Amino acid sequence: MSFAINKNLEKVNASPTMVLLSKIGEYKQKGIDVIALNIGEPDFGTPANIIEAIKKALDEGKTKYLPVEGLLELRTLVSEKLKKDNNLNYSPHQIVICTGAKQALFNINLLLLNVGDEIIIPGPCWSSYIDTAIVVGGVPIVVPTKDDWQLDIQAIEQAITPKTKAILINTPNNPTGAVYTKESLEAIAALAIKNNIYVIADEVYEKLIFDDAIHYSIGSLNEDIAKLTITVNGFSKAYAMTGLRLGYIALPNDYLVEKFIALHTHLTSNSTSCVQYGGIEALVGNQDFVEGMAQEFKERRDLCLELLSSIPHLEVINVSGAFYLMVDVSKYFNTKYQDYTINNADDLSLYLLEQAHVAIISGASFAAPNFLRLAYSNSKTNLTKAIKAIEQALAQLH
Repeated sequence: MSFAINKNLEKVNASPTMVLLSKIGEYKQKGIDVIALNIGEPDFGTPANIIEAIKKALDEGKTKYLPVEGLLELRTLVSEKLKKDNNLNYSPHQIVICTGAKQALFNINLLLLNVGDEIIIPGPCWSSYIDTAIVVGGVPIVVPTKDDWQLDIQAIEQAITPKTKAILINTPNNPTGAVYTKESLEAIAALAIKNNIYVIADEVYEKLIFDDAIHYSIGSLNEDIAKLTITVNGFSKAYAMTGLRLGYIALPNDYLVEKFIALHTHLTSNSTSCVQYGGIEALVGNQDFVEGMAQEFKERRDLCLELLSSIPHLEVINVSGAFYLMVDVSKYFNTKYQDYTINNADDLSLYLLEQAHVAIISGASFAAPNFLRLAYSNSKTNLTKAIKAIEQALAQLH
């Protein structure tokens, strides 16, 4: 019997975040408490008004099929939100509700990329960007960012070839936390227009910015780039709705809309009915929760930067978005403690899990092999405890 599978899938790895989550579960079963600094989700509960809206929808029997593209009321509110918050002009007809932003990103890769087509991704980048392109037969071209995690426009321009189909921009960025400047986005827009290639803008962290940073939607810069911009967003990060899986995509022309919906009909049909009513409430309800969460993440970032600064041989860059810090741990490579040998970030991640009982993910998964990604989506108490445990574990390495 042959066990051969799709050759593209042979190249795909499981999401490292989910793999580490499974290991944390194993530790918990053994009664070992692990502080999770690995998971990309807010530790805040979903706002009560959203939960109540979902419960109400369930009580009213709103559990049946909906139009594949989503509730018109929700799509209309998304259209209004994009205009008000982002200066983006997408009609409700151009918006499709998806089962999380991740599904929207997968679908658009499947829709756009023929076998061998290239998609440029500034790196470090979310691991799913790379693997999704590979699954559909595309070629992910990861272009390193600058030392401050800002876009390297010249390198991106040099990476464009006749096979380039799209540039994927994620700002605020996972895993770096960088918020891309308006000037850099204008430069990307100019490249896209010049070469007639799409820009896929993943803006799911847009509400989680602090300091004086400003989020700019690349599709708002001018009419020409608007015609090439595909905007992806969702409710997971801003409204702490990660497990409820609700996202959306805004498409720039009728043909893409038609074909995206056709594809959607064969994958999941509509996103979960009752959750869409929660999305409506998220958009029309009070937004104080979102602002308060962003302020709390700012305070946590400041705490982490302060604590990390006291640990020898670590380097970290201050950033103003999402809830991540990339920590350069390369000076701990080629060190040892008892039976542990630290050759790379993967080794160090496992070492910290076993010795410090802190889960922190290797940057190798994000095309950043010298780094660990620290997610400060945990309480200040746990962050303090975790970083102190990391400091003690690192001090054992020689």
